[in-house]
Amino acid sequence: MPIRLFGPQYWPTWLALGLLRLFALIPFTWALHLGGALGSLLRYVPMSGVRTARRNTRSQTMTSSSLPIRTRRLST
Repeated sequence: MPIRLFGPQYWPTWLALGLLRLFALIPFTWALHLGGALGSLLRYVPMSGVRTARRNTRSQTMTSSSLPIRTRRLST
């Protein structure tokens, strides 16, 4: 691994990878509670992409009548 990857500009990346590694080692129920707490905290952080993401997820939900006929037959 190149030594330049340990420079200060990569420290946030290393921190995130370390946290992900720790998160993978905790029990599943703890992860659910931790994720819920983190979600509650992040709800109040202003993010400009939230409105766009909500619009995109709303437009992606398709009713069965808007699906192609072949897919409709397979889903019933």
